[in-house]
Amino acid sequence: TLNQITAVKQISKSIPHNSAIWEKEIFHILHANPFENIILCLDLFESLSNIYFVYEYLHYGTLRDFMKDTTKEKHPLYKENFIIQLSTAINHINTFGIIHRDIKPDNLMITFHKGMYAVKVIDFGLGKIIGPQEKTNESYGSLAYSAPEVVLAEDYGYEPDVWSIGMVVYYLVFKIDPYSDLNLERENIHDMLLKNNVYNVLMNRKKADEDFLV
Repeated sequence: TLNQITAVKQISKSIPHNSAIWEKEIFHILHANPFENIILCLDLFESLSNIYFVYEYLHYGTLRDFMKDTTKEKHPLYKENFIIQLSTAINHINTFGIIHRDIKPDNLMITFHKGMYAVKVIDFGLGKIIGPQEKTNESYGSLAYSAPEVVLAEDYGYEPDVWSIGMVVYYLVFKIDPYSDLNLERENIHDMLLKNNVYNVLMNRKKADEDFLV
């Protein structure tokens, strides 16, 4: 008995077999190797039809919720701190061969630690474990935060996670998702990537947070 409030994720064993295997393997790795900016993996158990992942309960909401909340007193350097925390968390999982593949504001939970707000990475449902020289090419993840290699169905290793960190920086700067006001489908973004035009499109947006950019 854990004797604490927890969050439980239930997945059906009827989902694609490899997805369930990867998520279980990643859970076991993170359970044995916790990190302060990754959700704590507490326990795992199974029934005949489902797998249950038990995590710590984080009640401050997601990064998206936090950015919309004007009532919370925020540290002047909270954005810089969040990016450092996210980057070190991704480096931690990559050290164990894990790629997350779905880093976005909705998969970053807010905590309050040592008098400051911090982020924790959650939801490894699209994650995968790869070897040191291994590549993969599945087209997973949320379109606005997907790396060019993913959208173009090219071979990739840890690049998608690095790209997604950059897109989270973009979200913190512009307070808007990449592509969100452009009404673009995957095919349009695919074409922009082929034409190497993404930078110009993304930067021609609403006024950025200039203090953060400096």
